[in-house]
This record gives sequence, structure tokens and C-alpha cells, in this order.
Amino acid sequence: MKCFLVIIFIGLSYLGISQTVIWSEDFDGNGGAGSNWGALNQDIGGQGNYANLWYTSCVENGQGAGNCGCDCNSGCGSNNITLHLGSTSAGDLGAAYDAGGLCGWGLCTNTNRRSQSININTIGQSNLTLNFNYLENGDNSNDNGVVEYSINGGTTWALLSDPAKTTICGSGQGQWTAYSIALPAVCENISNLRIAFRWQNNDDGVGSDPSFAVDDITITKPIVLPIDLIDFKAFDIGNVIQITWTTLSEANNDYFTLQSSIDGRDWSNISVIDGQGYSSVENKYSFNDYHYYQPTTYYRLKQTDFNGDYAFSKIISIEKKLASTFLVYPNPTTDLVSISTIHSKLAKVELYNQVGELILSNSINSYKYQLN
Repeated sequence: MKCFLVIIFIGLSYLGISQTVIWSEDFDGNGGAGSNWGALNQDIGGQGNYANLWYTSCVENGQGAGNCGCDCNSGCGSNNITLHLGSTSAGDLGAAYDAGGLCGWGLCTNTNRRSQSININTIGQSNLTLNFNYLENGDNSNDNGVVEYSINGGTTWALLSDPAKTTICGSGQGQWTAYSIALPAVCENISNLRIAFRWQNNDDGVGSDPSFAVDDITITKPIVLPIDLIDFKAFDIGNVIQITWTTLSEANNDYFTLQSSIDGRDWSNISVIDGQGYSSVENKYSFNDYHYYQPTTYYRLKQTDFNGDYAFSKIISIEKKLASTFLVYPNPTTDLVSISTIHSKLAKVELYNQVGELILSNSINSYKYQLN
């Protein structure tokens, strides 16, 4: 029996419309670096003497959407700084707050605090969308985080959204979740837009972590690509992932940059493919990726014009799943890998290098096999 890895792909068909970022803040140097953020803690009123505080640190480590929370010392990420609501009495423990219950002893944690951006210039911009990753729990509306906006530099504020509480992982940590919401038209063509996150909690001692954490904040606007991209897909064809895309027409299209990611947030260039420039007929493209990651790899296209303008496609993902007849572990590894078959001890193992060349082929005559 020859063993194959089975991959499920998600393909998306869409016209050549994408989003471009006009403002960003991720608190850790890759976009905004904290310089786009203003007052970290604005007291709004009704604060207890031990009111909870907003912090920026990697104690609540930023993770891509779908990942569980962790801290910067647990090895789950790259010390990704986030904005999060934590305790005054215990200090910055990540998105872990004090729900109170001891106000009678003088330890009142009533909180009503806003953390806000600096002024954002949207002159000449329209159809804006606010995007971010977040996690949140608390206690329904009693201990809760909301998103606000100001069109006068923070003098007055309006409610934009009350995001839902996010999933709690089995570890008890919150699950990072992607969120997008359209900004109202009054946010367009002004020089003093501000975005804020506001947290309120009472002091009844009821509520569960996480409180609220946010990362990778962007404001985007739609742009029309100079191409009609009608499909973008990924396939498993054995020891390689094949990525294909098709354009219906192209105008001023210099080249594509194919990018990959293991978390949908940090991207690497894996190939540059020349475009057709100007074309009114269907064009098909493909690339074979021998350097794919496990268990999930994300792909996107960066399309660049002759004048240097660029835009990104939507993201597709491809998930590697083990067939039910065998198990490979640990995966990934840099040392020994073990292979266990389930139904038969007769199998064949083939090892390929990064360019797809066969460098080892062995028959297995046992239910367990170890490869260095």
C-alpha cells in the first residue's frame, strides 16, 4: 500500500476587487508600532480605586484568528504585543481582569475606561472598513468591551459596535477572532477620526477571563484591481501543493507575487510570476509549492501594476489531514519521525527533498517504522 496525505482545499471565485490598508496599528512594530495609538487609559467616570487598566504588552500574545490565547513566555508566538484590559492590583497578567466583590473592604474595581487612537486622516477616502483580531469574555453586558469612534478628535464619541463574546478554548484561554465592520459615512473625508475600545465592569465579583484584547487593527477601503481574477485554488498532487489562478482580463498588470503563511497573518514571498500586461482573453497561471507547511497553509496573491501600485487577493487555505490508515509523528520534526500503520504492516515510505526529488524509498515490514 502506498500512503498519501489527503488535503482539503478551499477555492474562492470573485471579481477583481480587493481591499487596501489606509491606516494600521499592531502595537509591535509591523504597522503603527504603537505610534498610531493615543491615550492608553482615559477615565470616563465612575472609577473604583482599583479600577482595571488597559495595557500594551505580549503578556497577552497576539495570535492569528482561530488560535487560542497565550503569553509571550509560553513559546506559542513571536512576542506579539497587544492592547488588553488587565488588573490594577495584580498588574499586567494579559487579558485577565479583577471582577471585584470586595468593594466593602475598600477594594472597588468599578471600571469605565477608554483606550483610543490618535487622529486618523481619511481625506479623499470612502467606503471604509475597520478590521481587527480580538478575544473577549467578561460577564454579558455587565463586564463588557465595545468599539467607539469620534469624528472630532475625541471630543465626543459614538458607539460603533458591541462585538460578541469569543469562544473559550479547552485551556481556558480565549480564542482570537477576526472582526470587520463598516465605518459610517461621517468617518469619511475628515482629518480627525479616532477609533477606541472601551471597557466597563461593575464590582459584583461575577465574570470570567479573558476580559478584552485586540491586535492587528486596520482601516481599509475597496479598490478595483486591474485584473478580473475569476478563480484562485490550491490542490494536493502528491508531494507538492499546486496553486492555480485564472484571469478573465488584465490591464496594466506587471506581475503577481504568490505569498504563503502558516497563520494567515505573517506572509512570505514564494514566487514572482509575470503578468500579461494588457489582455482581454482568459489567462491561466500555476505554481508548485514544495515548501508547504503543516497542518494548514494559507496563500494569497499580491498583484502589482507597472507604476508600482499593488493590491491583495482574498486568502485561500489548504489543510493537511492524515489518512485514516497511518500516523506520522512528531510533525514537523528535525530529528526522528515515526510512522505507524493501522491495517497492514506492508507499506512503502518515500522521502522527497525541497525541490521534489526522491531521495529515499523503503518498504515497511512492521506496524511501526522510524526514519532519521
